[in-house]
Amino acid sequence: MSEKDKRRAFLKICNNFRPVMHHFFLERFLLPADWFQSRLAYTRSVAASSMVGYIVGLGDRHSMNILIDQDTAEVVHIDLGVAFEQGLMLKTPERVPFRLTRDIIDGMGVTGVEGVFRRCCEKTLSSHLTQG
Repeated sequence: MSEKDKRRAFLKICNNFRPVMHHFFLERFLLPADWFQSRLAYTRSVAASSMVGYIVGLGDRHSMNILIDQDTAEVVHIDLGVAFEQGLMLKTPERVPFRLTRDIIDGMGVTGVEGVFRRCCEKTLSSHLTQG
């Protein structure tokens, strides 16, 4: 299958299956203030863990290794065995710096990666640079 065919198949799947992470917040946090606070905590934790994971070369990030705290909506990473860019040595090398799927972005709300997420990523990286 050519790259063009793979892309076409991927786009067809994307059109048929919409992201659903926003439903977690709507169903779990019924009060507006709780909904807002949980989405903020979620987005900040995704940003910080993504940047820290990038810095330490954390790989093997998939839905079974990224958990979500049901009370705070913060993400928690487990199974940290593939670190320091060991993912590049796998049979199929991992080339993405961190996991950022459509569903992960969907939980961030209307601004997606262009709001709180971006600012927290920048703050995390700038903190690392000033202390590194």
